[in-house]
Amino acid sequence: YRHVPLELGNYRVVIVASGVSRALAASGYNDRRADCRRALDHFKTVDPGIDALRDVTPVLLEGQKRSLDEASYRRCRHVINENRRVQQAIECLEDGDLPAFGKLVSASHQSLRDDYEVSCPELDWLVDTANASDGVLGSRMTGAGFGGCMVSLVHEPANLALGRVHVEGRGVGQAAAGPGERGGGEQERRREDGSARGHASIFGRRRAPWQGGTRQPVTGPVTGVGEASRDRPAP
Repeated sequence: YRHVPLELGNYRVVIVASGVSRALAASGYNDRRADCRRALDHFKTVDPGIDALRDVTPVLLEGQKRSLDEASYRRCRHVINENRRVQQAIECLEDGDLPAFGKLVSASHQSLRDDYEVSCPELDWLVDTANASDGVLGSRMTGAGFGGCMVSLVHEPANLALGRVHVEGRGVGQAAAGPGERGGGEQERRREDGSARGHASIFGRRRAPWQGGTRQPVTGPVTGVGEASRDRPAP
């Protein structure tokens, strides 16, 4: 491995919890590993020098598309293109090109949603809502998928303050930003009626597709430094 510079300037990494537990993560993860394994076994018969999907080029993948089942093909397309995005992201960070880096982050989510199929409606809504907001360069789910958190690259002033948002029905959880915040790390608790309160000025007044109600902002700043998910990503 090698270190890559991360000079964010006035941007912050914001983590938003979807409030959806990863109940399907274990079985779904194993299913996708099996899809990738089937494809890898096939590619090894085509080229014995292939040890992992990282050795498969986009040209080879497209040439073997008809020899793969649809699920395996799309899993491979995600893995191969994601590896390319990582290399492109390194170049963006080394060049200090955060807008281009943000586009790669969002493209990664689209691939995780459509090809690897490990997202969920709540995460997709969070990503779409964040990306439609001013000052957001890119967003994607993070972790093993099927719930969990979204991560966004958000422009904020030096004195970072996020607004609160109250979500009716199936709520999103808490958003936290770092580095750069001060304070004690306030926690929101789920209400007795099952709804939750989330934080983040990046949301505004948009309705989630599963919600019958509308968002009602609740005034007040959010303090505390967030921590990224420690879950390992899918391969």
